[in-house]
Amino acid sequence: MNVRILPPSEWHRVERGQIPPLFPYVRPEDMAVIAVEDGDELVACLSVLKVTHFESLWVHPKYRGNAGVGRRLLRYAYALAREWGANWAFADIESDEMHGFMERLGAVPVPLQFHALSLISKKEAESWPLRHS
Repeated sequence: MNVRILPPSEWHRVERGQIPPLFPYVRPEDMAVIAVEDGDELVACLSVLKVTHFESLWVHPKYRGNAGVGRRLLRYAYALAREWGANWAFADIESDEMHGFMERLGAVPVPLQFHALSLISKKEAESWPLRHS
């Protein structure tokens, strides 16, 4: 068996049900499809995506409902993400109120469940300056 990165010209080999819902939002140069092949047969695949993720939007209770606060924060985040070369950002939204806010800004719901997978050792992670115990 062989493991390799499929070039975009071969992504059609991946069955529709195996394509992650994020594909339409991520540029080909910001993703790779890693494939395991047995001869010409595609045995397994995994997509690796470089994405921007907005996390932990918080507004002081006294200022909630004032759309100007959230919009200012997001405008700045948009500018930063664009500076990094991002075309899209993904956001984890937990409340119905935030769903409405994000949809009014043009956000599109994507049916996913996210999990965090550490790519470094526990010891390395513990040395992060903002790490909470």
